[in-house]
Amino acid sequence: MRLDRHGIFLWISGFLFFSDRILKFLAPRFPENALSTSSHLAGAGFFLNPKLLGLTLPSFFSFGAALAALVLFLIFAAEQKLSRPPVYLILAGGLSNLVDRGLFSGVVDFIRIGNATFNIADLLIWVGIFLLLRQAFFSERPSPGIIS
Repeated sequence: MRLDRHGIFLWISGFLFFSDRILKFLAPRFPENALSTSSHLAGAGFFLNPKLLGLTLPSFFSFGAALAALVLFLIFAAEQKLSRPPVYLILAGGLSNLVDRGLFSGVVDFIRIGNATFNIADLLIWVGIFLLLRQAFFSERPSPGIIS
């Protein structure tokens, strides 16, 4: 069986979704900064981020807002006929972070570089956004016809 580009992105998104879930399951076993460089510029461990877009909100509202954003993105993606591979990445990352909000009232981050903490799901979302922006600004457009 030969996979096309969409099938490959779907498999990659699913694999990274489950990798993120497994690492988030293991993260609480390591205290914050348990695995860090000697300079403490980078590290790994358990970081629970209760904020949504930098705002501290009640957990039920944070979960509802994240769910609404994911549903609105799906509707927008369908209406605009967005390319599926970036949408798969964004959905995989969004669903993984949504599961965290339901289970832990926050998102489990386990990678730290400088002052930033993040997880694989965050990377999926950012890569998906980057691919959509690249497509929007740099995709080949049909050349205009000759005006007679």
